[in-house]
Amino acid sequence: MKTIFVAIFSMGLAVSDCGANGPQSTAHPDSRHWETLFAPDLSDAVFPSGVWSFTDGVLTVTQDECIWTEKEYDNFVLDLEFKTAKGTNSGVIVYGT
Repeated sequence: MKTIFVAIFSMGLAVSDCGANGPQSTAHPDSRHWETLFAPDLSDAVFPSGVWSFTDGVLTVTQDECIWTEKEYDNFVLDLEFKTAKGTNSGVIVYGT
C-alpha cells in the first residue's frame, strides 16, 4: 500500500510540474534597426509577374504562387500577420540548410 501511495504521489508531483516550463511570454524585440523583407515596389522579390502586389504595407496575392526574397538571411525574426478569407489556407516557407 505504501508503494502505491508513493507511486501515485510521485506521478502527481511530476504532472503538476508539467506546465511550469511552458511557453513564456516575451516582449516584442526592438525593431528599430530591422530591415524590411521586400521593397515597396517588390524589386527585390522573385515571383511570377502580376501575381503579387504591395500596397499600403499589405502584401497581396491573386493566385496560389510563391514569392521569394533575392537576398538570403540568417539569424532573423520574421514578424507578420495573416489576413485570409474564410476557408482558405496560407503559410510561410522558411528554408534552412
